[in-house]
Amino acid sequence: MKILHFKNKNIDRSIYDKILSESPYGNLYSCSWYLDVVNPGWELLADETFNFLMPIATKQKIGIKYIIQPYFTQQLGIFGKVIPDNETTNFFISSIPYKRYYIQFNETTPKENFTIFRKNYILNLENSYETLRKSYRNNCKRNLKKAASNNLLVKSLSVNEFINFVKANSEVKILKQKFELLQKIIEAVEVNLGENFLKAVLDKESNIVAAGFFPEYKNRIYNLIPVSSKKGKETNAMTFLLNHIIFENSSQAKILDFEGSEIPSIARFFASFGSITVNFPVINKKLFGIL
Repeated sequence: MKILHFKNKNIDRSIYDKILSESPYGNLYSCSWYLDVVNPGWELLADETFNFLMPIATKQKIGIKYIIQPYFTQQLGIFGKVIPDNETTNFFISSIPYKRYYIQFNETTPKENFTIFRKNYILNLENSYETLRKSYRNNCKRNLKKAASNNLLVKSLSVNEFINFVKANSEVKILKQKFELLQKIIEAVEVNLGENFLKAVLDKESNIVAAGFFPEYKNRIYNLIPVSSKKGKETNAMTFLLNHIIFENSSQAKILDFEGSEIPSIARFFASFGSITVNFPVINKKLFGIL
C-alpha cells in the first residue's frame, strides 16, 4: 500500500467530500468545511486508490510542524467505505509525515495496537421514547421530575444569543477562550447543514437557564457545547434539555452522541440517560512539551 500526502492547497475537496459522504462512519468533525474552520491548514493522507482517507490537523511551533487534535473535534482518524483493518490502520500511522503527533481516532478504528483510550457515551434512539425513558437511571428520573416542577420550556436560539449565554455562564476554560471559533463553527454548520441546531431552556420568567448546540450529521446528533447557568443547575435544566432532544428524535434511526468526558461527575450524568460507553483510541508522541 502506498500512502499519498496532500498539503491543504492540493486537497480536492469535491473528491474528499464524496468519499466521506459514502463512508458509513464518516463524522461531523471530518467534513472538509468543519476542518477548514477548526484547522484551516489541515492536510490529508490517502491510499493511492482513495479507498481510505486520513485528515490530519497540523500546527507549527519553534519551526517544528506537528499534528494536533483541534478544539471541538473529538474524533478523526481513518475513513472509508469500509472499516480499515488493523494492518491498514498501522500502515497509515507508520506513514504519518511528522515525528510528533496527538490524534484521537474514531470509535470504529481497530484497537489491537493502541494502549491509550478515551471514553464516549452514545444513545441509540431507534426505540420509542417510553422505552428509552425506562432505561434512565433513578437519579435522572428524579432530576426530570424536579425540572418539570419549574415550568421549563425549550426554544430555538440565535447565534448571538447562544454566544452571549456561553460568555456569561461557561466555567470551561476553552469555551471562555474560543468564542470566535465557536461562532465560526456554528455559522459553518448553519451554511452546510441548513440549521444552526441551537436550543435553549427558559425558566418561567423567560430567562435562558441552559443552552446547547446539537448539530446532526449522518443521523448522529452531537451534544457539542452544553452550558448551564447557576439557576439552570439548580433546576436541572440540562437534564430537561437532553431529555427533550431524546423525545424529539426517538423512534428514529439516530444516535445521540453525548461527546464523552474524563470528568467522573459529567460521565455519570451522561450515563444516567441509559447511554452506553464506547472507547476510541488515541496516539500521542510528544516533543519537548509541545503536545
